[in-house]
Amino acid sequence: MRAALRANLFSLTLPDARFDVDLFGVTLTLLKAGGANKAGAAYYTPSHIADVMARILGLTDEASIHEPACGTGGLLRAAAALMRDRGRDPHTVEWVAVDIDELAIACLAANVIIWDLGYQVLLGVADVLTEHWIPKARKMRAETITVALEAERARRVLDAVIALENPTPEPEAATSGAPASPTPMEKESL
Repeated sequence: MRAALRANLFSLTLPDARFDVDLFGVTLTLLKAGGANKAGAAYYTPSHIADVMARILGLTDEASIHEPACGTGGLLRAAAALMRDRGRDPHTVEWVAVDIDELAIACLAANVIIWDLGYQVLLGVADVLTEHWIPKARKMRAETITVALEAERARRVLDAVIALENPTPEPEAATSGAPASPTPMEKESL
């Protein structure tokens, strides 16, 4: 997703088009066989319907947005787009979303990056009717952040060690028209 964003693939037709589309919702719906969708009762809300729902619910002033059957996050996208339209930064909101479909949550994790929802995001795979998933998800997120920070520190140490082992040569001094001093090899040949 980050490569697609860097390559501006989401702005080929409209600026900020990436905020207006849930490509994964459509893709996931098309990839699943008709019977699989019916068996799992997975129905993805079209973007225009999610946009209307966000406007009706007035989600722009909330401190947190909770979506208990999020799929790939169409309603979260619509809420973030509405916030942007009204001058609010989606980074100021805590986004909490859960679904029973692991693949949908994986798609939502990518969408969080595409839609630039910020770092206050908690995603879970659970049945919200029978599971208390939030404490477990918060613990897993904290562990993941710790591992990521440790990996970043290790990368920096490794970069420093590599730099010490392979120092870059100092650039040659600029000459001001005067002949350069002969090198030791040149002195021997004289």
